Amino acid sequence: MKTIMFYVIMSLVLSHCKAQEELSLTYIGYQYKGTQNRRFLNKELILKTDGDTIRMNLRLPYDSIHHNVIDRGLLYNCHLKKGA
Repeated sequence: MKTIMFYVIMSLVLSHCKAQEELSLTYIGYQYKGTQNRRFLNKELILKTDGDTIRMNLRLPYDSIHHNVIDRGLLYNCHLKKGA
């Protein structure tokens, strides 16, 4: 009985939580950094809110033969839903 009540309470609490918040960000720039694995580079995006700075680190494949960074964008392979 206790476990059933626990699951009911947890499902009610978790159903009212916000998984995502809307943020207003300003794009500052980006920079590339090398990794120990020569087939990848880290692309660091720098975003600014009112008083904080957010740094997003994206791991990108690197073609060392042709010296080409394969950057398909931030939202590559994200399946966005309209109105969600």
